[in-house]
Amino acid sequence: MSDTSSLPVNLQSSQTEHTLSLPSQQISYTALAEWQNLFEREKPIAQMFHVAYLAKTDTASPRPLTFVFNGGPGAASAYLHMGALGPKRLSFDDRGSLPKPPVQVVENTESWLSFTDLVFIDPIGTGFSRVLPQEKETPEQKSEKSNSTEPDSSKETQFWGVERDLKAIGEFIVRFLSRHHRWLSPIFIAGESYGGFRVAKLAHHLKWIPMVGQFEGIVKL
Repeated sequence: MSDTSSLPVNLQSSQTEHTLSLPSQQISYTALAEWQNLFEREKPIAQMFHVAYLAKTDTASPRPLTFVFNGGPGAASAYLHMGALGPKRLSFDDRGSLPKPPVQVVENTESWLSFTDLVFIDPIGTGFSRVLPQEKETPEQKSEKSNSTEPDSSKETQFWGVERDLKAIGEFIVRFLSRHHRWLSPIFIAGESYGGFRVAKLAHHLKWIPMVGQFEGIVKL
């Protein structure tokens, strides 16, 4: 597997420490905002942005880990992230609508972080996830591409097809589990709208990846 530690485009990740105050407990957690490389033929082709919330725990058994994405297609994960599941959310009025600006961010006492770690994924072409600039092709490479029946994966639109979307998110999950040593965690995937369709297809895709042995189930919102 290719090295994911170096980013071909200089993007600055963020790691901060926080505490979520719930009526029954205090949860200390690490918030990560970073990019994960995706590869094709051992070359980085895209960077998938994500925000992860990883709770600190003294228990011996690993915490569940849930990967979350919105629908659209073409939507980033901001809606479920800041509107429903994350440890912080936007402050809504009594009707559940956003008030007039400036909008406030408050602690989310109904966050899923109370029972699972969370990773909010922006599929390629949404949020801060983008394909990478490709190196200038040699005449030999241009000739090889012209004779190939494979699609040009350097274009973001190629990631918007059903199968390429599943492949990209599946690769992201595998690399995240390796990078953060979470192979023993019970794994869930959650999505709303088109994300619900995605989780159903992704569940079938992940079962063919032997290393994702702790895949427990899906949540359709």
